[in-house]
Amino acid sequence: MGATLLEGEESPFILVNENGRSPFVLVCEHASNRLPKALGTLGLSDADLDAHIAWDIGAEKVARRLSRLIDAPLALQRYSRLAYDCNRPPEAPGAMPEVSERTRIPGNVRLSAADKLTRIREIYRPFHAGLADVLDSRAAAGITAMLLSIHSFTPVYMGKQRTLEL
Repeated sequence: MGATLLEGEESPFILVNENGRSPFVLVCEHASNRLPKALGTLGLSDADLDAHIAWDIGAEKVARRLSRLIDAPLALQRYSRLAYDCNRPPEAPGAMPEVSERTRIPGNVRLSAADKLTRIREIYRPFHAGLADVLDSRAAAGITAMLLSIHSFTPVYMGKQRTLEL
């Protein structure tokens, strides 16, 4: 991999409804199954990339609708959690998983320190810097900020049926 993972591509940070007046700031770290072009498919099939291992299916749509309904800013992470899971710090084993649920991620196996650092610099840090800017702006303006992270639920995880009561 070259030194620039996202050359010519969009930022991992998307801000929706920047001036939303709600005290909530919505965050959706697993909004997309999109991969940076330099990573190809990470050796995965289209079916794998459409599955829960790659993203929180439906979470972006729910987050965007909630943002409109409650007039809240929304931070979206543009790239798949398989490229970098922005819900994890760089030292976490699941930040760039070699296995997700029961699926081996060939493009993440034995990543070099340089490859990991590139993903940290180009996906993790810009996403978190964008979110920090939103929170800092609100703090500077005296606007309350309560962070609310939006995820989806998959009824089958690790091959086992799950239930959830709300």
